[in-house]
Amino acid sequence: MALEFGGHGLSITSEAFPPSLAVIEGGDLLNLTFHLDYNGTEGGLFENSSACQSLKNSSVFINFLITLPIVFDIVSPTNQTNHSGVVITDFSNCSFTPSLDVNSSEVAKMNVPGFNVLEFNVSSQNVSWTLALDVQLKLLHSAKADSLLNITANVTLLNVFSQVSIATYRTAIPEDLQLRANDTSLPETPGVTLTSEEEITFVASFQLPRLTTSNLKLQLMLPTFRNSTPMKLLSGSVLSLSEGVESKLLREGLGPLLSVSPSTLLLFPLSKNVAEFAFGDTVNMANKSSNGTITVKVTGAVESSQGVFSPDAEGNVSCILMYDSPSGIHNNAEEALITLKLGQPLLEHHLNTKYPECCYEGKDKMELQFEVKNPNISTAPALNVTINISVPSVDIEVQSFSAMLCSNISVSNVTGNQSLESYEVICADLKGTNMLTNSSSGVTIELSR
Repeated sequence: MALEFGGHGLSITSEAFPPSLAVIEGGDLLNLTFHLDYNGTEGGLFENSSACQSLKNSSVFINFLITLPIVFDIVSPTNQTNHSGVVITDFSNCSFTPSLDVNSSEVAKMNVPGFNVLEFNVSSQNVSWTLALDVQLKLLHSAKADSLLNITANVTLLNVFSQVSIATYRTAIPEDLQLRANDTSLPETPGVTLTSEEEITFVASFQLPRLTTSNLKLQLMLPTFRNSTPMKLLSGSVLSLSEGVESKLLREGLGPLLSVSPSTLLLFPLSKNVAEFAFGDTVNMANKSSNGTITVKVTGAVESSQGVFSPDAEGNVSCILMYDSPSGIHNNAEEALITLKLGQPLLEHHLNTKYPECCYEGKDKMELQFEVKNPNISTAPALNVTINISVPSVDIEVQSFSAMLCSNISVSNVTGNQSLESYEVICADLKGTNMLTNSSSGVTIELSR
């Protein structure tokens, strides 16, 4: 800031730290220094001259008002002034000592709600002097995130009024949104490749500034793969709020609101794929050494039963951090994405007994049928399938073993002008008896795709 009262001999400059336009948070200290230079009597002053007498009876009064948002606490000056001033006019030939008085007080600016005023009154004779005023402010945690805070000054000298901007600061916003995928319910699938009905858990966390964030929300949306294979949410909860963080609406253990996204509603109205954690107004009272952290988790699953499973399709899990600005505008602070991929479905397998009696006696025969199936929704062959069957008991003797490989073959029948397509099961004997090896009791099956 620089201000000149050209015809009245006064100039004012200021320094601010942190500098203007810096981003600040609750608990941050701001230091403002104002330099006032006044050019009064010029020329020589002779002993007991009329100039000395005139100087003694002269007066200069300056009113200096600093207007600041109410979210600033005035650390200094409080009841005592915090200044250093020096008279630079040579008055050694005069029989009096000029005065340079500074008084400060904090007053409420009643006509502008939300602001306070720090007032300085400077009075002296019409001599030349220089003066430095130091002000220290602290931003309160009640300040809203994403605020624009203006500090201004009004100066009055000899009924001449001037207003000038001192510094402008912006408060911080929520940031550092992190989204990660945890382990899934099927360890056979690699990474973020999922299969039919597989469950997966996501953990999201973000940082809160040391301020009050209005209408804080975190929204996580699961994809619908190729508009044919939806995902649905199973559960969700707030894992933790770090010390000093207080939410108006949510606390640890509470869950989100589940809903269906507009793009999914028409196709799969029952597949709730949006989780919204509505924290409401949230304040972070943490000290200067740390920011507040909020962590949540949600668990979802591939809902192949509600659509057509589409192997190799990809879809994004999106997570959006939102808040309201002081003017009421809804803003997106950050967004994070994880890309998921649908893999091939797991092999289906069933074990049945031909004679399902509960109990057997010696020499009774037991026939077991184990069926392994590559599901119809699969688009790739099942390679390197291994099936291990053992009967580890001396009380059971394996007499025979057969293995068949079957496939559905499409058959077209033409009747008149219509072509009808059907499927016929064709099986090939793998000569399972030749595979039979010595085994003992029970049946143990190890299956891999």
